[in-house]
Amino acid sequence: MQPEISEARQEYGTKIEKLIKSLPSHLDPGETAFYIGSTDTWRPMSDSFVLTTQRLLIMTGELIARENAWQTIAGSEPLPKKRGLQVQPQYERPYAVNRLKPPDRAALQAALKVFPRLEPASENVDLWRRRRRRLESPQRGEPLPPLADGAAVSSSPEVRAEEPAHATATAPPASAPTSAPVEEPTSFPLGPPDGATASSIRANSGDGDEPWLVVATADAGTLAAFEDRLLIIKKAPAQGFMTGSAGGEVSTTFPFRDITAIEYIAGYLDGVLEIRTADDHSTMGQVCWSATTSSANDASDDPNTLPLDKDEYERSLPGLDQLRRRISRAQHETPAPAAAPARMVEMLSQLGSLHAAGVLTDEEFTAAKGRLLEV
Repeated sequence: MQPEISEARQEYGTKIEKLIKSLPSHLDPGETAFYIGSTDTWRPMSDSFVLTTQRLLIMTGELIARENAWQTIAGSEPLPKKRGLQVQPQYERPYAVNRLKPPDRAALQAALKVFPRLEPASENVDLWRRRRRRLESPQRGEPLPPLADGAAVSSSPEVRAEEPAHATATAPPASAPTSAPVEEPTSFPLGPPDGATASSIRANSGDGDEPWLVVATADAGTLAAFEDRLLIIKKAPAQGFMTGSAGGEVSTTFPFRDITAIEYIAGYLDGVLEIRTADDHSTMGQVCWSATTSSANDASDDPNTLPLDKDEYERSLPGLDQLRRRISRAQHETPAPAAAPARMVEMLSQLGSLHAAGVLTDEEFTAAKGRLLEV
């Protein structure tokens, strides 16, 4: 059985061909993959999911980022803001499968409803297809029988003939679209980063803090843009060994308020993206490369640079232009005044109480308050 490939996933071209070729090496004997969908999820970093008769596979390229046997999944919940589903394994922390197109969402949601409650069997794919059609077109889909815990589903005519006897109540009308804001998906103009780089990005992320732009080169480094800062990860094995960084990667963070410019210095074929800051004394912007002199990559060891050839830069340009606009807005925003330390607030309150009680005169209260505020 050839797996069905969603339209969103087909857009990946040669990448989906590589994934299909790698699938047999991931499957157990008797296991069949029947659907490949597209996702854009950061934790775990993934770009596709695979539905098999035995498992849910979350994929990063051709590699399995996470997997769960259907019988180990306790349930799922919708994530409207991220247009995804949260999967709840029985003995693990829940995880999200985000930014799903409607067909992929219906396919995954149907699988999470059908397979965890049934014994593994290829015949269950028929019931999955019916439930998926119902989710895609709730007004017109045929009635579905309720699932009994642990019940096996057969495709024999005898069993199918009994199915219409179950409840045939019409489905409720589809809910009206909500106006809830949709979180911006992460953009990967050069494709997702490798596992080591993804781990470095996660290590520099907080809870709910995901980059909206990731420019990941094949071997030179990665740029990750967050809401208020920019992260450059350089692959430098020698430097990484000396500094003790895992995997030979060094990370440098640049707050938006410190960035004065993002420049691309182009050579004959390649170039370097340079992050300029107020205290940056680099002369790289004055360097002119040619085919007969040093290349841009030779001059890009600084942590504030990312080698990009011209094709990579052109593909990343829409995201980089948006990054420049966000940096400009951040630098023109008026910072909120710093909150007074809790200890000072407490002392001012005590002074006010003493003054109200008559222990301090007006002059003493004013003088004490002035001294406190001068500290």
